[in-house]
Amino acid sequence: MPAAQAEETVWTSRTGLPLFSRWWRAPAARATLILLHGFAEHSGRYDGLAAALTARGFSVFAPDLRGHGRSGGHRGDVAAFDEYLEDLTALTDAAALAAEPSVLFGHSYGGLIAVHWALAQPQRFRALCLQSPLFGVAMPIPRWKTLLAKRLRGILPQLALPSGIDPDWLSHDPAVTDAYRRDPLVHGVISLRGYFAMLDAMRRAMEQASKLAVPTLVLRAEEDQVVSTSACRAFVERLACERRCVSYPGCYHELHHEVGAAASAVEELTGWIQAHL
Repeated sequence: MPAAQAEETVWTSRTGLPLFSRWWRAPAARATLILLHGFAEHSGRYDGLAAALTARGFSVFAPDLRGHGRSGGHRGDVAAFDEYLEDLTALTDAAALAAEPSVLFGHSYGGLIAVHWALAQPQRFRALCLQSPLFGVAMPIPRWKTLLAKRLRGILPQLALPSGIDPDWLSHDPAVTDAYRRDPLVHGVISLRGYFAMLDAMRRAMEQASKLAVPTLVLRAEEDQVVSTSACRAFVERLACERRCVSYPGCYHELHHEVGAAASAVEELTGWIQAHL
C-alpha cells in the first residue's frame, strides 16, 4: 500500500548545512513518529512503513541525516556524534514537534542515534522503538584496518573508506536488494572520524543503557549480518526502564522489508505507541 504523498522540506542546521526531511501526515493524527534511518541510506526507503503507520493514524516525520540522502555534508561523515542530536533537535523544534505526542523510531545506525537522543532529552518522547539497533557490528573488522585508520584520522579525518555493507544482508527479498544497489542516494562509505565517532557512541550507549528512562521496544532480527545480535541482547539486559524485546528468527537486518516479519513488526510498533500515548 503506497503512503500518502510525503511533504518534502529542506531545513538549515545551526552551521548552515541543508537538512532534508519527509513528512507523511495522517489525518487527525494521534501521534507523530520521528523516524531515523540507518547508515548509508535515506528516509525515502521507508515509504512502505510510513504507509502502514499513516493508515493506523500516525504521522511519520523522517529526516535525512547529515551526510546522507538529500541532506548536505560529506557522505558518511560526521565531525562529532552530537552533531546528529543538534540537527534533530533543531529540526523537530522548527517543525513544532516538541509540543506534540511523539514517538522515536530508529533503525540500525538510526537506533544508536535514537538512544543518545532519548538519553539527552527523554521529556520529548512518549516511547522509543529500536529496530535492529547498532551497538556492535556483526562483520569482523581486520585489526590492521583499525590501526591504519587510527594513524590516518589525525591527518585525513574525512577520508572515506568502504563501509563493507553487503546489500544481500539487508533482506531476503531480491527486489529490495536490487533497489538498494540502484538507488543513487545510497552511498557505501564512512569517513575515518565518522567511524571512530560511531565506535565511541556504541561504547557510551552500552555504558549508559541503565539510565535510559523512555519505555523501549526492541525489534531484533536473529539472522542479522550487519549488527551484532549479542550486543543488542546485552544492551536490553542493561535497561532499567520499561522494555519489551521481540526476536524474529530467520530474518535479516531490515525487518520492515522482510515478508515474514514486516506485518508483525508494524503491529508491535503500533501497539507500543498506543500503550504509551
